[in-house]
Amino acid sequence: MVKVRNFFSRSNPFAFRLKMAHKFKDINEALDVIRKDVAIFGLNLVRVESSSADHFTFMRRADRQTLSLINDLEVVGRGAIDKSKLVHMLVNNSTSNDQIISVIPIVGMGLLGETTLVQLVFNDLLIVKHFDLGTWVCVCDEFEVERLVKEIIEPVGAKCDASINLDAIARTLKEKLMGKWFLLVLDDVWNKDPERWDRLKELLKFGNVGRTVIVTTRNNKIARMMATNYTHYLRMLLDQECLSKSI
Repeated sequence: MVKVRNFFSRSNPFAFRLKMAHKFKDINEALDVIRKDVAIFGLNLVRVESSSADHFTFMRRADRQTLSLINDLEVVGRGAIDKSKLVHMLVNNSTSNDQIISVIPIVGMGLLGETTLVQLVFNDLLIVKHFDLGTWVCVCDEFEVERLVKEIIEPVGAKCDASINLDAIARTLKEKLMGKWFLLVLDDVWNKDPERWDRLKELLKFGNVGRTVIVTTRNNKIARMMATNYTHYLRMLLDQECLSKSI
């Protein structure tokens, strides 16, 4: 026993180097996992200079974009429960709710399929028939109200050049949405500033019929800030339930 302890003690150079080599191997494996997560979550690893020491921080990629289109035939799993629940809620609440605008956040920690779920809902036949207009906006980086409003109205036939101001954009938004059932998806929201959200929400209230907004976010605080009555939380999936492509 004494010989074993002595072999792994710091006084034994060979054993000490062997022990440190194992530690460095573990560290490198952990860094590989982090690098993979950086790629999966759409992050950039940025070096930040500080007076004490260099350190790293994660930043979201500003160029990340998501689409509203999805091929239903390639998706299996999640569709049954979450999709049907949300479709039923959107179709029924939008006709019976007295609120001018209804906001439903969908909260997931990433890789849980929140964007894919909303794509399935957005393209569901009942939703397409029920709503007069639908717009998909990938928010992702900065929650700039003027940019978001432009991206909301351009798909419904409005043209906004670079020189147009927010007042003109708001008037165009009101004109396009007046009297119509409107579904808006704000995908990948990171904004925690309630004032910015309140500004956009006020602009969406124009008209005499309801607006429905679906928000995807990884932050529960953001969901509470934006929700009007209901928040949908995604649970972890079992292997057999995971969204995947059928072959």
